[in-house]
Amino acid sequence: MLDYIATKTGTPWAQVYSVATFYALFNLEPQGRHTVCICRGTACHTRGSRNLLERLKLELGLRSDGEEGSADKLSLTTADRRFTVRTVACFGQCALAPVVEVNHSIFGHVNEQSLQREIEAIRHEGGK
Repeated sequence: MLDYIATKTGTPWAQVYSVATFYALFNLEPQGRHTVCICRGTACHTRGSRNLLERLKLELGLRSDGEEGSADKLSLTTADRRFTVRTVACFGQCALAPVVEVNHSIFGHVNEQSLQREIEAIRHEGGK
């Protein structure tokens, strides 16, 4: 697709690639039907977002193989492409920390149990 865009617009491929990789909502890999974004900003980090991320990765069977140092840019998709887990640098909702976005809905003051309930609700929807 990047080659096609570069050719059709007369834009150098490297420039098309730089735009596609700069914006978080552009993806070069297939994404899951359901997305879970965990904030890794300072307020969320100090209130346990790393534990939320690690628990979710464990629950969904995801491994980040060497990406531990770049937790603010993590994007992992389950093998069945049902879930994509991402991290973001900050949602700008620090008073609600830790913040998680599930299928484009923001949740504040999230703990491991409430996040697990959201994931289970999605699983019981039958994959919709």
